Amino acid sequence: SADSPSLKVVTEHPVLGTSTVEHVAWVGCARALSQLIPSLSLWEGPQVESWVDSASNTLLPVLSSGGDSLATVVKDFAAKIDASLGDGKFLTEKMTAADVCVSIWLAIALEKCGTKDIPEKVSNWAKATLTALKPYSPVVASLCAVFTGEASSIPAELADNALILKLTEFGLDFEAYTHTTCMTAEELVENVKLPSDKETHTKNLFFKDKKHGLFLVVHATSTNMNTKQLGKLLNLDGKVNMRLAEAEFLDEKLGVKPGCVGPLCIVNDASNEIKLVLDQALMGYDYIHSHPLRNDASVKITPATLQEYLTK
Repeated sequence: SADSPSLKVVTEHPVLGTSTVEHVAWVGCARALSQLIPSLSLWEGPQVESWVDSASNTLLPVLSSGGDSLATVVKDFAAKIDASLGDGKFLTEKMTAADVCVSIWLAIALEKCGTKDIPEKVSNWAKATLTALKPYSPVVASLCAVFTGEASSIPAELADNALILKLTEFGLDFEAYTHTTCMTAEELVENVKLPSDKETHTKNLFFKDKKHGLFLVVHATSTNMNTKQLGKLLNLDGKVNMRLAEAEFLDEKLGVKPGCVGPLCIVNDASNEIKLVLDQALMGYDYIHSHPLRNDASVKITPATLQEYLTK
């Protein structure tokens, strides 16, 4: 956004108490964020502030206008970067907040105007910078495609999804895609066809039992689950009276709406009171497809990746 941002930093000190400092404008916010971890030395020297200020004042205002004016501004600014890089790898002597901010804004501008007509040196610099940041943000991961030419595995509308962010944070391999809204597993099977019978959607049932607690049962759509036998399969003692939990309870415990449940949402179980039950048949598939808190999208992962996710 070209709008001037603001950032409020609250610091708690055992002796001095709580202090609050508000930073405004892109330069102020970028400086404040960079200085939160002094050891990284992301904000050293006047050149860093100069580059961030120049990029925010040059690229961001024209993003909303688009058209030929944006393409011209982007090409001119890329030429300025090219001249500054010389034989170096960074805008200054080492990687700083200048490289981070400018490469991200340049990628967004290039994506907006649809041109890749920039010096090769600039493209390589931006690609290297964004690749280094890729493990920390799905948004940055999608911007890498601007310079690599590869399609991003994360649609833009899912870039800020909590579970997508968590998968990225864990460094796990996955694909994400959007599709028609499906309220049930049956609708998924009918409307979101998979390329092979070695891949499966999941059916997800959230049960509560007065004596035994809460259970999230996840099975392959091809599995015929006899819920009346579930207590026996789980070796539960005594009387078992499993009932599907109400929508309000589902939202309270897992932060998800009916039709949007999947095994990935178990990370929202902050109190660690829900027992996740996975169908053994799922482990025999090449890929498992499951919702990331919304029923108009799915995440494609291997059984091994799902198990790794659940142990994080």
